[in-house]
Amino acid sequence: MPAVSDAVWSEQGTTPDAIEAALRELLAERHSEDGGFLPARVLNMVAFVESEWSGEIANRLRGVGRYHASRLVVLSYDPKRTRLDAHASVAAEGEAKPGDIVLLHETVIVELGDRHLDDLLTIADPLVVSDLPTLLWSPHGHPEAVEALLAMSGQFEQRRLARPAYQLAVLDAFAGDAIPVHLLTIEAFAVYLRELNPDGVIAIHVTNRYLDLQPVIREAAEHFGLTAARVHQAGNAMVKPSDWILLARNSAVLERIELTDQLTPLATSRDVRPWTDDYSNLFQILK
Repeated sequence: MPAVSDAVWSEQGTTPDAIEAALRELLAERHSEDGGFLPARVLNMVAFVESEWSGEIANRLRGVGRYHASRLVVLSYDPKRTRLDAHASVAAEGEAKPGDIVLLHETVIVELGDRHLDDLLTIADPLVVSDLPTLLWSPHGHPEAVEALLAMSGQFEQRRLARPAYQLAVLDAFAGDAIPVHLLTIEAFAVYLRELNPDGVIAIHVTNRYLDLQPVIREAAEHFGLTAARVHQAGNAMVKPSDWILLARNSAVLERIELTDQLTPLATSRDVRPWTDDYSNLFQILK
């Protein structure tokens, strides 16, 4: 779906830190408009292009709709340019309706010249989301720029390995009738597992009046060889009843949880395809 609204910022004679700060402010501004506006966090794309093509390339890349990179950084190169200028925008995929999540995509165009090439990594690195994979594209050649930018991949890996792994990941976004299906895809679970330590647990809140999420989660668990168990929490005067599914690589972890006596196997026999970034089917899991 094409973007329908943008928040924009631009500055002449700017710095990478100022651009990154402006992006954070734009994202906060969009989220304050509506709590359903949230930044997409799947993929960075960095394009090093000659300046006369930068506008057209940025527009065409934005035109791919839901396949737009979460953050697109266009480095617009003009050998004679001496000043670093930038334009940033944060676009929503659509209008936010009550209870919906609408993804935000960020585009940054940085205008630079020969004098900036030695600092290309310093310019680009603060502008990408470090926890995401980054696609690099240089359609007009410029191997020296590509070589400089490729160094980012090594820095990303060092930062990823230095981060502590998490013990628990909690997914609690599925109570309404318009669920964020991208959080239940095989690709999404691969990200969760990458960040968990070997004894970590994924806890998924599956209480839903309209949809039975158990078969989708069962398929993901089988795909990654995870142990899955369901736990029902009874309600009271202050708290509504709820259902959760726990996933773990190490089955012994679930046996050590205090709720062990409440854990039961997943109660579903529905046959569904695993959800992916290219496939999901809500009709199959209607109650």
